Amino acid sequence: MANWILENTRDDGRIELAINKKLLAERLGMTPESLSRCLRVLKPFGLVNHRDRLEVSDAALLRTFALPNALIDQSDGSRFKKRATI
Repeated sequence: MANWILENTRDDGRIELAINKKLLAERLGMTPESLSRCLRVLKPFGLVNHRDRLEVSDAALLRTFALPNALIDQSDGSRFKKRATI
């Protein structure tokens, strides 16, 4: 989840959610409760959860938690191009 957030965060540190979080959880293959727990766990690592957007206040801190792997995570976001409208 943390790597997905890092890959989809705009330069201003935000992810605007054009869909509700229940649908977002479904698209990410998790339950809404799991998404909520994940977002809560990431709060101490610089994630601010708003109703219609997520905001990364400290990308470096979140990256230390996420530990992106070049074999799995695409730093250019190409793996999620079709999901960029979320």
